[in-house]
Amino acid sequence: MITNEEAKHLYEEARGLVEAEKFEQALEKLDVLDRERPNSRRVTYYRALCLARTGRADLAKACMASLTDRIEPDALEKLKQIIARVEADSKAATVGHELPSELEKDNYEPLTVLEPNLLQIQSVIPASVDTCTIMAVIRSGIFRVGDSLKLPGSKGAEELAEILRIGTANASLRFAREGMVIPMLVKAPPEKLVSGMNAGCRQKGHPKKSQTSHVLPEEHTSVIQWDETLENAERLLRKKDHAAAAEIVDAYIQAHPESVLAHRLMAEILREASPPLGNTARALELAGLAYERGGYADPPTVYLYAELLASQGDAKKGVRHLEELYENLEDPHARNALAERIRQYRRDYNLGVVWQFSDLSGEILFETSDRSQLIAALRESEILRNARCRLDRVGGWQDAKSLLLTAIPEAAEIYGIAVSKTSEQANRKLTMAIILLVVGLILAIVMPILFSRF
Repeated sequence: MITNEEAKHLYEEARGLVEAEKFEQALEKLDVLDRERPNSRRVTYYRALCLARTGRADLAKACMASLTDRIEPDALEKLKQIIARVEADSKAATVGHELPSELEKDNYEPLTVLEPNLLQIQSVIPASVDTCTIMAVIRSGIFRVGDSLKLPGSKGAEELAEILRIGTANASLRFAREGMVIPMLVKAPPEKLVSGMNAGCRQKGHPKKSQTSHVLPEEHTSVIQWDETLENAERLLRKKDHAAAAEIVDAYIQAHPESVLAHRLMAEILREASPPLGNTARALELAGLAYERGGYADPPTVYLYAELLASQGDAKKGVRHLEELYENLEDPHARNALAERIRQYRRDYNLGVVWQFSDLSGEILFETSDRSQLIAALRESEILRNARCRLDRVGGWQDAKSLLLTAIPEAAEIYGIAVSKTSEQANRKLTMAIILLVVGLILAIVMPILFSRF
């Protein structure tokens, strides 16, 4: 199978040969394209044109028959006239070869050869009067939930069918990439789709994931640096002299309202101090100010903010900030340390385990924190079983099978791995032997004592 880029290049070569009136050579390339990208109305049109120009009117008419309602009427009429003249006149080379303006490549977007995202429909199963499930082979590019399939309509018009779901109900994936064979639920009357049809993609305009949602301006880097005043306040805090520390930091904030570290330090003081100075709600407010003013790039500020959010019942927001920091840290040691902190944070606040799956690109294909949903998805999706996986949105990607077999008992059955009965029997025998040994030791100690009493 040729790649999309190779198909595009081959198509352009064929077009050049047609314009140069080298119809036999063009036909050779168009035949290759027709095998690799079947049902392309452009390729079919130019094959019919070349067949007519080389005197094979019957074959040209067969090609033309498949173009009814798929190209502009004027273009179809032009082709009919050429074929009619070939049939009437054996001197086909005298026929003009002007291309209809409606089929010039810049006039409208083609459905196949030049389409960067292309799938082919293998089967169609009606779901309702206006929805159906298709089994699709992704020939090139990527399709996402919310995108629309571009279908050939009447008179060459383009029709759209929204992708409502990729995968099954239990294993709904975020996208399908080149090489995948996967079911899709689409919003289109079943009669509009047929096996063998090619479809392009009208993308919804999905926002690209930015490296971070915050950008630290260069002129503000000084606000996350310590100075002598804040160092003195920090020492007082460590000595539990909260009142004295608060007095220093409060005055500092009045003079430097933009200081990230001053707000963070005051938040720490109010968090640790006893009432009336201590005030967790106010501490959270100050930590939030520190975070928004640049502290999102400062790990201690993010840690404090996340802990305060959790203390106020918003641990989910806290873990999102920790995850954002993780995504933007570059130092591998710092990332590893933060990954463990995130896992511990999840355990401390009962946030559960998040399972993520990706393809080789690293883009998230499927995600769930529901163990039952995970098992159901694995049973139905071979794509997920062969994907890469990681836990809690942190750490490196691992082979899904290896990770799942160590973490989920049901995975062995899902992957078709039989649990060894011999191993189970050996474990039971070992357990029984240990129990008997313990009983023997107890009897060895107790029996002499009992006999001595009698």
